[in-house]
Amino acid sequence: MFEQDPIMRQIHDIVKAAAKMMHMNVDIASEHLVQIEDTQVQKTTETLLGQLNDGSINEAENKLYEMLETPTMDMLHAGIAFYAQLDAMEDEFLLSHNFSREEVEDGKAHLLSVYGLSEMGETFFSN
Repeated sequence: MFEQDPIMRQIHDIVKAAAKMMHMNVDIASEHLVQIEDTQVQKTTETLLGQLNDGSINEAENKLYEMLETPTMDMLHAGIAFYAQLDAMEDEFLLSHNFSREEVEDGKAHLLSVYGLSEMGETFFSN
């Protein structure tokens, strides 16, 4: 019954996605990238992921933040894919491109806050 209600199913998906953020890896990035239904959002997300690999991390995150101004399920998947890939990067790579592990954690927490899951973020990301 719970999973037949579309709103409850979306809430369930958001909570499930947030829980996965605790253990982000590239496999999670791939999983969420294919779940994006809007082809433009998917294309833009792929571009952002490419920017991460090129070291344009701050620019890519700024674009993601702009996209999150209109939160949708596709944007949640895009954000999870983005931070999963970023989370998997070595600290040395991040630092050499003017980005820190703390900024990764802040970004994940921001993503959760956009979807009203700040408390969950505090639970997951506090040491």
